[in-house]
Amino acid sequence: MQPRPLPAGSGARGREGGVAIRRRARSAGIFGLGADLCPVARIEKSLPRIARRAFTPGELREAARRAHPAEFLAGRWAAKEALLKALATGIAGVAPMNEIEITGGERGEPRAVLSPAAAARLRRRGAGTIHLSISHDHDLAVAVCVIERA
Repeated sequence: MQPRPLPAGSGARGREGGVAIRRRARSAGIFGLGADLCPVARIEKSLPRIARRAFTPGELREAARRAHPAEFLAGRWAAKEALLKALATGIAGVAPMNEIEITGGERGEPRAVLSPAAAARLRRRGAGTIHLSISHDHDLAVAVCVIERA
C-alpha cells in the first residue's frame, strides 16, 4: 500500500519518497530516561550539610541501619538524580529531593515514592509509572530511571 500525499496544513512533518508523512507528535511509551553516577565519598563528605535537604527521614533511618550508610545514600542520591534527568526538569522543576523517597518494594526493588504535590506535578506533565535500578560498587553508586507515559 502506497502512502497518500497529505494536503498542505495537515500537520505533515516529514517527507519520505516525496510523499508527506504524518508523524506522531509524541513517541508512545517512554516519557523519559535518566541515569546518574554518584561517588560514595562525595556523599560522605557533604552528608552533614545536605542530609535534610536531599533525603527523607525514612531514608536517613534506613541508612543508619546499614553497615555502609554513605554507600546506601549515594544510591538513593543517584536514583533521585536519574529520576530528575528522566523528567528533564532539574531539581527545582518537579520537587525538592526530600519530596522524593526511594524505598524498597516487595522484592527489594527500588521504588520512588513522591509527595502528593510532586506526584500531582508529574501527572500534569504526562508522566506515568517510574522504573528504577540502583547498583553499587564500593566507591560508586549508579542508577537508571525510565518513566512511562501516563
